[in-house]
Amino acid sequence: MVQAIPPNVPASLAPLLRRDGEWLRCGEPGCGDRAFWAVWRPADFLRVKVGAHRAKVHAGRPQRQQAGRPQRRNVAAPAGLNVVAQGGVLVNLDGLARLQGERLGQGIARQGFAMAGTVRKVARPGQSRHNLAEWQSYLAAPAHIREWLAEPIMMAEDGSWLIVRRAEGVGAMAHADRKRVRDAIGQWCGDLHEFNVGYVDGHPVAIDYADGFNGRPLSWRGAVAPQPAPAAAGRAVDAQCPCGHWHARTCQGCGVNPLVAA
Repeated sequence: MVQAIPPNVPASLAPLLRRDGEWLRCGEPGCGDRAFWAVWRPADFLRVKVGAHRAKVHAGRPQRQQAGRPQRRNVAAPAGLNVVAQGGVLVNLDGLARLQGERLGQGIARQGFAMAGTVRKVARPGQSRHNLAEWQSYLAAPAHIREWLAEPIMMAEDGSWLIVRRAEGVGAMAHADRKRVRDAIGQWCGDLHEFNVGYVDGHPVAIDYADGFNGRPLSWRGAVAPQPAPAAAGRAVDAQCPCGHWHARTCQGCGVNPLVAA
């Protein structure tokens, strides 16, 4: 009897897997004993691991059709993120690249770079779901929401530890900046007290967004990017002056009216 695929498996992966008790196995003929994952693994983990397995073992093979079941449209990966699995660790390659600073030295095979400050969050026994939730919340967030979240860099696949960007000014954020964070993400992230917000590269962010004691991913349902305000009727078109600013009137910095100078 065919066993049902659990609901935590993304729709794009369900046709590629088969369930064997407490395990999910690769659905390709003759491959089920070579690649398998626990049924309780979260969706982001399965996307990475199943994708890596198919790229390595089944590259170039067409997707196997299942009898009586139409093929489903693949779900797009989060825009602007490049996440890979390396030796039991999930790595946000884009975030890691942003940490690379001054080159300190180089040899015949490697270069050494300074790295910006990070924080390692180590889960207490039985509490790894909070790290998993924070990682999954960041990956699922739209781009205009991610700018208000401290960026995660890498995480153990089981959530036992998580490395994120280190924030400054924790517990001492200006009231106006804290309000900006709340206005941006407060309807989804309710645990934004003074010790859960700080500054990364001068920008106010939330440093804990694992849904408080619940330790579950945030849905971001209804998170729509704000639209720019329409220009006032009859306003002149902005132009760029020599100092590099954009103005419709005389620049207060260099004294040039770009509309006249043009």
